[in-house]
Amino acid sequence: MSARRLTLGVTQRGNMTKVLLFALLFLSVFVRPSGALELKEIKSSDELARFIYHMASDNVPVNKLLKGLESSDTLRISDYEVAIPVREVFGTIVIERFGEKLGRLVFESDKKYDVREICAFRDSKDQVWRFHIIILEERQCNIIRSFLEELMKDERVK
Repeated sequence: MSARRLTLGVTQRGNMTKVLLFALLFLSVFVRPSGALELKEIKSSDELARFIYHMASDNVPVNKLLKGLESSDTLRISDYEVAIPVREVFGTIVIERFGEKLGRLVFESDKKYDVREICAFRDSKDQVWRFHIIILEERQCNIIRSFLEELMKDERVK
C-alpha cells in the first residue's frame, strides 16, 4: 500500500510541475508588465507617458529609437484632438534619455519651442512623470538622427 501512495505522490507532483510550467509559459507570453506597451497599443495620455518613461529609462537599443525617429506614422489618442507624429514621440524619448549630451545641440537657448502635447503619469511611489512632446523641426530631427547614428557606430566598435 505504501508503494501505491508513493507512485500516486510522484504522479501528482509531476502533474503539478506541468501545471506550474504551463502557468509560467502563459504569463510570459500573454501578460506584459505595465509600461511595456507597443506604441500602436497606446490609447491614453497616461499610457503614452508610461511608454516614454520606459523607453527613456530602460536600455532600449539605439536602432529601435532611430527607427521610431524615422517613422512617418502618427499616433491617435482619444485624450488629444490632434494626431501625434511618432517621430516626435521618439524625439522626446531620445531627448529624455540623452538630454545632457544632446540638449544644447537640439535647442537654441534664445528660442521658444511649441509643445504638441503633454502627457503624465503617477508612479507607484506617488511621483509624477510629465513629458512635453515638442513639435520638432527637420533640423532638430537631423541632429537627433546623426547623434543616434554616431552612438550606433560607437556600439559596433566596442
